[in-house]
Amino acid sequence: MKEAELIAAAATATSTSSQGAHAERLRLRAETDTRAATVATLEAEAHEAAEAQTTAQEVTVAAEAVVAEANQFLVAAQQRSETARRVVDAVWQSMRAPSP
Repeated sequence: MKEAELIAAAATATSTSSQGAHAERLRLRAETDTRAATVATLEAEAHEAAEAQTTAQEVTVAAEAVVAEANQFLVAAQQRSETARRVVDAVWQSMRAPSP
């Protein structure tokens, strides 16, 4: 009888230990799944950030081209304005000069 009690106690301890190990495996599995999901989310966010950076660089290049073109238009407009001012000055001077 004593031997049967020892076997039963050992079986109970083994079962309890097995249940604890199983519960720990489930907890670790859940933690691993959570971490894997977090990594997947971070990888997706990193990919989106890289795409956003590429888009921003493309927009920056396009904006710089527009600024360069606007600067060219400004220089041309300033040259036309200066030419017009000289023409007006010449006309004014000719109008002020005495007639022969």
